[in-house]
Amino acid sequence: MIKIAVVNYSSQVSDAQVAVIIPALQGQVDSDFGPIWGVEAAVSAAGPDQVTPEQWVMGIFDNADQADALGYHSLTPAGQPLMKIFVTPALQNGDQVSMVMSHELLETLADPWIESLALRDNGDGTGRLYALEVCDAVEGDSYTGAGGVSLSNFITPWWFSGQPPAGAKFDFLGNLSAAFTLSPGGYFNYMDVSLGAGWQQTFGEKANRNRATERG
Repeated sequence: MIKIAVVNYSSQVSDAQVAVIIPALQGQVDSDFGPIWGVEAAVSAAGPDQVTPEQWVMGIFDNADQADALGYHSLTPAGQPLMKIFVTPALQNGDQVSMVMSHELLETLADPWIESLALRDNGDGTGRLYALEVCDAVEGDSYTGAGGVSLSNFITPWWFSGQPPAGAKFDFLGNLSAAFTLSPGGYFNYMDVSLGAGWQQTFGEKANRNRATERG
């Protein structure tokens, strides 16, 4: 199981406030996000000197270290997933700190090493690659978790599907009516694929050319 250590470096958010938020985050992972995305995590508070090597850190800071950032997830120099939450810009933007924490937690759990992409294939050798960011498309949407804590909405795997089944939900709250759509205030990152050659195969020197292979 993934272990998340929430470390509070902020002078604006007290440890007592963080202690109220953490059960809501845990409940969101256990009941809402985990069953949909197939991930388990344990979220707990820790002091700066209490983080164990296997824990991924979510640090709460007063000020941002990147322009216009409310928070982000990245990797440490050692390749460990890392989340940063910035209290001052979040409050100035009118956002609940708990929503930023929820947003970055879920996106880290969905794509810890920030390397996953989803392809929308047009069937003609072209398409569009989408970054696997599960909260950006519905960034402005929230709902109430345990203790009255505001949590971020998130998309489901069907959001990336060109052929979703009837009745599929594209986000947890059910606000979106189709795949690849946005709620007000949402956004996504993508790259168009226009090579036109479709999927290609490359074989090693001794590969069996008669073996049928399929990408799907």
